[in-house]
Amino acid sequence: MGTSLLEGFLRKQTSSRPLSLRLAGCTRSQPSIDRVRQRLGDQADRVELGYGDASGEMAEKSEIVILGCPKEDLTAALKTTKPGPRFADKTIVSLMAGLSADQLQKELTSSGAPQNTAIVIVIPSFAARTGGSVSLLASPSTVSQERIDIVTQLFEQVGSVLHVDEGLLMKGVAIGAACHALAVTAVDLIADAGVCEGVPRPLAGAFAAQFLRSAAGAMVDGMSPEQLKAALSTPKGITLNAVVDLDKAGARGAVIGAARGAVRYAESM
Repeated sequence: MGTSLLEGFLRKQTSSRPLSLRLAGCTRSQPSIDRVRQRLGDQADRVELGYGDASGEMAEKSEIVILGCPKEDLTAALKTTKPGPRFADKTIVSLMAGLSADQLQKELTSSGAPQNTAIVIVIPSFAARTGGSVSLLASPSTVSQERIDIVTQLFEQVGSVLHVDEGLLMKGVAIGAACHALAVTAVDLIADAGVCEGVPRPLAGAFAAQFLRSAAGAMVDGMSPEQLKAALSTPKGITLNAVVDLDKAGARGAVIGAARGAVRYAESM
């Protein structure tokens, strides 16, 4: 996710609130740096990259420190970064799903950071690199609105930001995962159907992806599923007949089951 975020931050900004960013990233090793540079291509020179003890120096110079390691590696990462008092005036952004702000604070405190460190949890989606992320943002009530606003503005550079209560964060992550699963399955199956009916697979897949985006866009803009269904339902219309066929095949129960299962799985992590 870290490299995808860097790619998103480096792309041409289309946000209504653009930022001028100075970026730095710390990896595990020199080969990891080489892979990041390869991914970033011509933009690599705009990012200061390092590994090992360099993480502490980078954190010292930064206003916002983003922790994106797997949560099981956090203790080791903090030993390298050596937070200490230097984190007193930093905003710490955690990308670690399943790790609460309280749990992170305990880890930071045990590494020498102040007990009232400003922590914001942000879970971006995979499309950050293309500016299409949906980032879920949660933070304790002790974090100032000014800090929340700047983190919101930062992640708006790679897509949209939804503010949620921390208690609902993992439910949101799970619903997002279920939506991704549904989109992948829908595009794949509709492409199969298109091929069966004589449409070339690349074109059938493009049809499916673009029309799903169109329908989702209408609902993002405020149209409810019921309103969209009504708008598309003409007498003997194609859309409503397709809805009926989906109901006959048990699609409603399958989708509800998958989404509820995703939430339960996420909460067990």
